[in-house]
Amino acid sequence: MEEKLIYDIEICAVIFGADKTILNLDIGNGFKFREMTMIPNIDELDKIFETDAMGLRRDYEAAKIDDNLNLICIYKSYSNEFVKKEVSDEFEKITNNTLKYLDDKIRGIRLLLEGPVRFKKLAIKIRQQMPIQVEKINMSFKRVALIPISEAMHSTEISKLKIDEIRVDEINRKLKSLKFPISNELLNNCHRYYDLSYHRENCIAITLLTTCLEMLFLNKKENAKKERVAKRCSVLLYDNKEDRLDCYARLLKTYKKDQILYMKELMKV
Repeated sequence: MEEKLIYDIEICAVIFGADKTILNLDIGNGFKFREMTMIPNIDELDKIFETDAMGLRRDYEAAKIDDNLNLICIYKSYSNEFVKKEVSDEFEKITNNTLKYLDDKIRGIRLLLEGPVRFKKLAIKIRQQMPIQVEKINMSFKRVALIPISEAMHSTEISKLKIDEIRVDEINRKLKSLKFPISNELLNNCHRYYDLSYHRENCIAITLLTTCLEMLFLNKKENAKKERVAKRCSVLLYDNKEDRLDCYARLLKTYKKDQILYMKELMKV
């Protein structure tokens, strides 16, 4: 039986679109939301993402939560044993599983809290622990996985999710049980459009969201879809007549805005 060696694994991703209240969420599996700084040589984000101070500012300026260059990160570090010849395959498994796990958790937060939380780049590193007598020999094995989220994310400011303290326990319970894909095919397809709306320009995002409503509230061959969707949403959401009328009017206005933005985009082509 081949000897197993000990490897240190470090995983980190910078979060966009959230303030410090997200630190209260529990995403499980050893991952923690953690406040870290872009200032080099403190939390060593420059080393984690294999860049310099300017590179960090360029990539994560829009993610900072204060003027002290602090960020919210997802972070995990641990050690594990692998047979040396299998470590590359094990690293690929760790990478794939981590991508899927964190993507599901971030999508879950967006679904439950309706906030623009996202991450741009995932750093996963693995390094063999070396005996003292050979510790100066560089035997590290490192890799960075890049996850595209939005064009010009590094320079585009987005709103930041704020989580009400009284909802933290509720959200943590739901995050623990929420699984993707959603078992109901219709709801899963709606969720895909909903989630995609966070990564698109405003005109496309509105179209994606109105498409979700139509999938939920219309039969395939119904006419006057705007009025039917607006009416059915209003009746579902509100009991009071005035609230229903207000919701109905706002949804019709959203449809009109969608059409105007769509025409503007066509005129740019």
